[in-house]
Amino acid sequence: METWIISPRGEKRFATGHPWVFSNEITNSIKAVAPGHLVQLSSSRGQALALGYGNPHSLIAFRTLSRNPLEQIDAHWFAKKLVTAARFRQSLRLCENSHRLIFSEADELSGLIVDCFKLKNESQVFVLEILTAGLEKLFNDLGPQNIFSAFLNLARDTGLPYYGMDKTTLVLKKDNSFRRMENLELLETEVLGAQTATDLACAEFLITQSLHKNESLTFQADLVHGQKTGFFLDQRSNIELLLSRLPDFKNKTVRVLDLFCYVGQWSAQIANELQKRGYQVEVTCVDASQKALDNAQKNIAPLASQFKGQKMDIVEKCQEIPPSTYDIVVCDPPALIKSKKDYAAGKNAYIKINNAALRALKPGGAFISCSCSQHLSDEDLVEVLTTAMAKSRRDINWVAKGQQGPDHPMRLEFPQGTYLNSWLGLAKEQTP
Repeated sequence: METWIISPRGEKRFATGHPWVFSNEITNSIKAVAPGHLVQLSSSRGQALALGYGNPHSLIAFRTLSRNPLEQIDAHWFAKKLVTAARFRQSLRLCENSHRLIFSEADELSGLIVDCFKLKNESQVFVLEILTAGLEKLFNDLGPQNIFSAFLNLARDTGLPYYGMDKTTLVLKKDNSFRRMENLELLETEVLGAQTATDLACAEFLITQSLHKNESLTFQADLVHGQKTGFFLDQRSNIELLLSRLPDFKNKTVRVLDLFCYVGQWSAQIANELQKRGYQVEVTCVDASQKALDNAQKNIAPLASQFKGQKMDIVEKCQEIPPSTYDIVVCDPPALIKSKKDYAAGKNAYIKINNAALRALKPGGAFISCSCSQHLSDEDLVEVLTTAMAKSRRDINWVAKGQQGPDHPMRLEFPQGTYLNSWLGLAKEQTP
C-alpha cells in the first residue's frame, strides 16, 4: 500500500476532523496510485494518521475511511458502518418508514449515498449513489450483495427494523454528473434482488406524515430512473416546519402552488394536513417533467379536492404565473449553482423565480423557499429573498428557517455537507 505524506498546513485542518485531503496538501508524488486504491496517510514526521482511498486525478485526492491506519476494510467493516448509521437513525425514530441511511462523509463513507425505501408490500429497496472511484472499487471488490447481506444479518441481531435479503432490492446508481469530477464514466443503473427495474418504475413506498409521526403516506416514484435516488428525503424537517406554522385561512378552499414539484411530496403533505383541518385543497403543481407531474397526480389527487399539473420551464417562464392567486406557495428548485463559475447566473435565477413565487402569493398566505445549492450560502439566500421581496412588492414576516432533515446529519468540521437552506414567511394581511 502506498503512503502519502500530508503537509503541515493540511495536517492542521485534517486534525480538526475534516475527512478530505486536497492534492496540493500532499508533499510526495501521488501519480503511482490508481484511482480508488487504498492509501495510508502519514504526517511529515512519519506518524501514520489514517486509511482512505486516493485519486490522483481529483482535487480531493484523499478521502478518509478510518482514522485507524491498520483497519481491515472488508464486507464486515462495511456492515458495521451501516449498522452504526442505522442505530443513529433509529434513535431518532426514523427507520420505520423510508429514510436516508448513509449520507456520505457524515457517516464516514465518503462518496456513498444510501436511501432506504420501505415498500407498501413489506419489502425494502436500498438505492445507492456511488459517486467516487474509491467507493466504486470497494463495491466491485467486495460485492454489494455481500456487503448488504452482512449488514442485514447484523441489523437483525441488534433488533433494527429491516427485512432480510430475500425481501431486499439494491439499486446501484452511477449516473450522477459528480462522477465526472472523479474521472468516472456515467453508467446504466443496476438492479439486484427481489424487485425488477419494471417493478420499481412505479414503486409504492411509505413516508412518515410530517405532523403525525405514527401515521404514513404512500408515495409513488421511479426509484431506478428518477432524479437522484428517486425521491427527496431531505425535506422532512422543512415540510414539518411549514405545516406546523400554517395560519388559519379565511376561506374553506385553500389554493396551493408547488413549483418544481417533482413527484408532489410537498403538496401531498400539505393537502393531507389541511384536509384533517377541514379545508378543501386545490393544488397546482408545476414542473418541467411530464413524468414527474404524472407521479405527482397519483400522489396528490387522493388527498386534494382538485389537482392541476402544468408542464413548464419555470426559470424561463415563471413570469407567466398569475399574481395574488395562491394561499400557499412552495418554491423548491433543484441546485441552480453547480459550481463556483455558475454563481452569478444561478443567483439571478433564484431571484427571478422567488420574485414570481412571491407575486403569486395572496395576502395572509404562507411561503417557503429552499435552496439545495451548496454554493449558495444561507446568507446568500437571505439576500436573494430580500431582493425578490423588493421586486415583487410583497411584505413578508419571516417566522422560521429550516435545513436538511436529521437523517442527513451535519458535521461542523465539514461545512461542505451542509447544503439545504430554507426560509418560511407569512405575507402580511392588507390593511382595510
